[in-house]
Amino acid sequence: MSVIFCLEDSPVLQFEPVEFRRVHLLQDEKLKYSHSELVITLNERRVMVDVILLLLDRAKYRVKINGMEFNSELNSPESLQHVKHLVFINFPDLAVSDVYCNKDLKPASE
Repeated sequence: MSVIFCLEDSPVLQFEPVEFRRVHLLQDEKLKYSHSELVITLNERRVMVDVILLLLDRAKYRVKINGMEFNSELNSPESLQHVKHLVFINFPDLAVSDVYCNKDLKPASE
């Protein structure tokens, strides 16, 4: 399934979500959650969703996901949180991984 950004009802960008990553950092000698990353496929390449801030103008977009439409304003890195949230709630089976220094974290039992 795709995520389509539309401006004035015209599609301007389309991507496929691939994976959510919960990024952890070392703090006080313990791993602590830091932030989430969203890996997408755009033009047949895997990239971080943050790239859309460089590709799209700052504006209010209609985002089409799974037959539904949402409003999303793209104007800052913080506005990407809304996009990530929309993808997360609309793709419940999307792969999710926990990472530290770009390495997958495995439960201690594995």
